[in-house]
Formats: sequence, structure tokens, C-alpha cells
Amino acid sequence: MVSSLEASTLSLSPTTNSVIPGQTFTIDVMLNTQGVGVDGVDIKSLHYNPAIIQLEDADASTSGVQIGSGSLFPITLTNSVNTTTGTIDFSQVSSGGATYNGSGRLVTLTFRGVADGTSGVRFDFALGNSADTNVAGGGIDTLTSVTNGNYIVSTSGAYPTPTSDSLRDTISHSLSYSLSYSCRHISLCNTGDNFHFPIFLRFTNITIPNTRSS
Repeated sequence: MVSSLEASTLSLSPTTNSVIPGQTFTIDVMLNTQGVGVDGVDIKSLHYNPAIIQLEDADASTSGVQIGSGSLFPITLTNSVNTTTGTIDFSQVSSGGATYNGSGRLVTLTFRGVADGTSGVRFDFALGNSADTNVAGGGIDTLTSVTNGNYIVSTSGAYPTPTSDSLRDTISHSLSYSLSYSCRHISLCNTGDNFHFPIFLRFTNITIPNTRSS
């Protein structure tokens, strides 16, 4: 049994994203050893839906399709992708008795949206099973949890959710400029006049009033 002091984790970052078909996006696989030195990591396996998203090759000079490996460990034993089944296998280990202790990016996955739908990206992982995804340290599997993700491809596009004053201000300015420009082409308006337009937008239940003029 893995103790609370040997609780390595693997997680996807970000865990969600929304893109249009043809658009690429990246996902980092993050390792956190939580204070324990580890010897290596086996991702066996990571799965995605190739009908919705497809993995982009990170190394065109090498035969097959590979993911972008980080530098947490010096030796990469396995780096392979089956783009038909949507299966990723990756293994990286230390050398000379060295260990890695900390939190960092293990690999980067670059996907391209293919068709409308939602694809999960999932680790094969069962606690205590050293034959699937694992983090090796001191002769045992220290991996205690994984964080998977879900990724949306939609032809309708991904719309931003305002989460800060700066984004709110950017949207307000953009609308004000656009409407002022339109008004200059209306015969009832005097050329060069600036007008105040009260506009209300709704993004995911957040109402944003625009009270600026250009």
C-alpha cells in the first residue's frame, strides 16, 4: 500500500477547452511527486477520441507520431501514438541513481479539432496496479491519483466568459467603437459625432453594461 507520504499525482492542464474544427490546442501532463523522489513515469495508456480530436506529431524527423516530451527525466524509453485508436504510451526514467522530486511538466500534447463533439482524455489507472499508468519510486508505484480532462470541438466556436475588469473593458470599448463607426454612415447622424449607446451583453449569465462612448 502507498503511504500518504508517497502520493504522486498526474494531471492534465487545462482539464477543459473548447475549439473549432481545424484549431489546435495543447494539454500538459503535469507530475507532482509531493515531496518524494521518483525514478520514472509510465503512461500506459492515455486515451482520446480520434473522431473528435487528433494528435499532432511533435517530431516530424522521427517515424510515427510522438508527443512533446519534457525534461524531468533524461531517458525516454517509449513515446508512441496510435492515431487510429487514440492511444498514447509514454515512458521516461532517471539515470545513475538520480531521482526527481517536485512538480513539473512531463509531456505536452498538441491536438487539432476534427469534428463537432466532446472527447475525454483519460489515463488508464487503478490504484495499486503497477501494470497501467504509474510513477515509480523506491521500488514501488507511488501514483495515487490522476486528473483527466474533457475537450469540446464545436463549429459554433468558443465564446469567452468575462472574468475580469480588463476583459469587461475590452468588450465595452469594442462595442462602442463599432457602433459609433456605424452611426457615421447613417444620414441622420452628423459626420464625426460620437454617441452614447447603452448596450447589454449576456455571457453565461453575466450581464455587462456598456456605458462608454468612443
